[in-house]
Amino acid sequence: MMSTKYKSSKDVPLNVITARLEELVDAIIRPGEFNDNEFTMRIPAECDRDADLVISEAGRRLNAIQAQVSKLELEEEGAKEAFAVVADSNELLRAQVSKMDSALNLMRHELDRARHAESNKACLGRHFGGSV
Repeated sequence: MMSTKYKSSKDVPLNVITARLEELVDAIIRPGEFNDNEFTMRIPAECDRDADLVISEAGRRLNAIQAQVSKLELEEEGAKEAFAVVADSNELLRAQVSKMDSALNLMRHELDRARHAESNKACLGRHFGGSV
């Protein structure tokens, strides 16, 4: 049965290509004699049947998938590097915040001491009737 359903190999769905590849493998490994009828090329070409077209389209698609995988791996590596930079920056910011928090606590302690000293001074002044 002749199929001219697809105008180009790129139009053939992947499941049709894989099914045809399985048929071609079966023709090669089937016990008995080799079935070369599965490998004939038809005129007009049948993009979903002719072995040369099916195999070359499968190869093109595998190359495209490999290129996409490589691109995604590069993007993943870049994302990991960016995350590492953010994590390092986060640690630096935490260290700076910790230092600022310690300085603020020290300032609060000094302010409390100064208020306490001022309060004691005022109490002594009232108690002894003058300024101290």
